[in-house]
Amino acid sequence: VWSEQTAWAAIGLLAGIDVRWLGASQASRLRRQVSSMDATELTSRVRNRSVIHRFDGHRPVFERVGNELVRGSAVIGDLSVDRGVDGYLDEDRLPELIDRFYLRAASDGAITLRCTSHLVKAQEIAAIDADLLSAVNLATSADAREREAALAVIINRIAAI
Repeated sequence: VWSEQTAWAAIGLLAGIDVRWLGASQASRLRRQVSSMDATELTSRVRNRSVIHRFDGHRPVFERVGNELVRGSAVIGDLSVDRGVDGYLDEDRLPELIDRFYLRAASDGAITLRCTSHLVKAQEIAAIDADLLSAVNLATSADAREREAALAVIINRIAAI
């Protein structure tokens, strides 16, 4: 499993962004590694990109919470993946968001907050390739259709490196 920084760099490479926060030789090695992986292995290696927290809250705050997050695409291929609220948040903002929206921790909650210290990288990736950001999130979904659609996106991005 890669570190948070390396995981975001790998996703950035798939999105076609410049990963200058890595040194040139490290970026080159990572590009070679990523290009030789399958989608399932890549998904496993990037899992440290964020810490996932699930919450429930009042339905009227869902949209407002969503507006605070960096989010991927709501559609991958023909599959709608827009269920609840799911997105990335700077890890330092989590306590404030919980308090402001009266969120309650719930293992099956409809609000998924993916906390990271590399939110700027997530924002850049979402702006260039929102489908990829959603695919990385859904590649481990329990729903077989979501997982297969997500893995197909990742396979295409790996092939394009």
